[in-house]
Amino acid sequence: MIKAVSLTEELTTESAAAAGFEWAEMRYMDIRTAEDHADIEGLRDSHVKPLQIIAVRIRTQDLQELVQVIECCRRHGVSCLTVETEKTAVSSELIRIWLKEGLAEADASGITICIENSYQVLEGKALRNEFSEIRQLKKLLAQLRADQPQVSFGIALNIGHAGLLAQNAAEMLRQAAADCRMVYVNDNDGRKDYHQMPYTFTAGRGALTTDWYGIIRALHEIGYEGPVIADVTGLTQAAPGQIHIPMLRLLMSVLTGWEEQLSLEKRLSQDGRKRILFGCGIRFENYMKVWGQKYPPAFIADNNAALWNTEKDGIKICSPEEILHIPKEQRFVLICNMYYREIGQQLQKMGISYEIYDDAWWGRFQAN
Repeated sequence: MIKAVSLTEELTTESAAAAGFEWAEMRYMDIRTAEDHADIEGLRDSHVKPLQIIAVRIRTQDLQELVQVIECCRRHGVSCLTVETEKTAVSSELIRIWLKEGLAEADASGITICIENSYQVLEGKALRNEFSEIRQLKKLLAQLRADQPQVSFGIALNIGHAGLLAQNAAEMLRQAAADCRMVYVNDNDGRKDYHQMPYTFTAGRGALTTDWYGIIRALHEIGYEGPVIADVTGLTQAAPGQIHIPMLRLLMSVLTGWEEQLSLEKRLSQDGRKRILFGCGIRFENYMKVWGQKYPPAFIADNNAALWNTEKDGIKICSPEEILHIPKEQRFVLICNMYYREIGQQLQKMGISYEIYDDAWWGRFQAN
């Protein structure tokens, strides 16, 4: 997963870099403005580490400038180009014609052109258009690939747009699968496209408007490793500039948490390490359901002495002291218990490194 942020006129590269971001998306017109003022090259001499542009976004009405956009991508080493279809009345057939004509004059090798899922607005209400459904986007991709087989095409899935249309974003990711080349993350209340930070909206206490747990689970299922771009333009436009950096640091922590979940299997599969689960309750049961067959634990550690030397799901339950019998470099300790803070303090005193297993990411609250 590549953590990136969408830059706007209000959100500066200095603020994003200071918050820990290394990658950014920019609109084509903003890049042209920056180039006119030598801002992008000037950043190389700045005291703040410059950002690298990972994606460029263009509006559909800018497609006649496609040759210039492709050249811009090449100048800045950009690998992804998003065609924005939000609130547009342009048909998919017209986009197909524009791309066919524009790409005939441009060398787009090494650049993936993505079509974004979107919506239209009628009498103030968001409604579906030709770019709202994955099946529609896949049909367009098939036509584009037939027209330009030498060009890479994909889908840019905007989570906020899906939520606005009450679509199941996790299922859309599964449907898009390998065709999904970029993911835009932002939150709204299901009525207006606010472009706010993830977890901002709830449908009552403890119930998220956007199923971020299911979305990360779906990204894992399809093996997604591409850009996840936080597009929080509504937030940065509304908030005063002096608090952009702390807000972006919070946003970076959100993306980092997602990255840790998406890379969990990679850590579980490391050779030469013994998987040790601390706790044998509900979180342990979830681990065994999701991961147990592929990555079985060496044993379970538990503080309940009455359980020592017994088994659960064929796995032996031992005293926490048993962990110390495993060489430090061979341990992979995963706390599977709701009292992970207390257990974490216990393990720290024992000099044992650990991770926390949160089963909410892996279907804990699903009926199945």
